[in-house]
Amino acid sequence: MIWRDEQWHLKSGFEAGGLPFVAVLEPREHYRLDNLPAALTATLGPMIQRVANAVRRIDSVGRTHFNRWGDGSEHFHLWFLARPLGMMQLRGAMIAAWDDMLPKVPADEFEANARTVAAALAEDGGEAVGVAAG
Repeated sequence: MIWRDEQWHLKSGFEAGGLPFVAVLEPREHYRLDNLPAALTATLGPMIQRVANAVRRIDSVGRTHFNRWGDGSEHFHLWFLARPLGMMQLRGAMIAAWDDMLPKVPADEFEANARTVAAALAEDGGEAVGVAAG
């Protein structure tokens, strides 16, 4: 986990792949999409926007893609995948597959990107956690 507030947390402790940043946004309590309380659902749109804007702070990112996968999952979560700047061929649903095919981002760069996102989110509330200083 790299950031949290009273309602949400953002996880990005995955092994570095080919994308500059990959994260999962989850509610702090376990819900599925179909039983997400209305008050929490009302904060989802603003959270998507906050995370996407935080990811844009990474210099090497052209756009942030987000998606929900999880057939059979008992916990609602959204994936955020950062498309590298200038790599327009990565647009669309196949971006997750590209993460496995591209050369790996160096671990120190991947961790620095996570710190950038966590710090940007913390500017508007919540706290950056679990991200060592660079």
